[in-house]
Amino acid sequence: MNWLTVTIAIISVLLIILILLQKTNTDGAGLGGGDSLGINGKKRGFEKTLFQFTILVAIVFALVNFVALFLK
Repeated sequence: MNWLTVTIAIISVLLIILILLQKTNTDGAGLGGGDSLGINGKKRGFEKTLFQFTILVAIVFALVNFVALFLK
């Protein structure tokens, strides 16, 4: 295994963990009930930081895989 494969594996596991840590706001919203418009769904504090970090890790994951595509 080369360094790129190991990097992709580590970022993948980190991204899975971050996604699983996200708070779900479904409350039946998929069935037409609850706050389906997200009016009361503002993220604050740690939840907002976690959300932004998840986006950053997802972008890094995509970029590393894009680089891996051209290096192999």
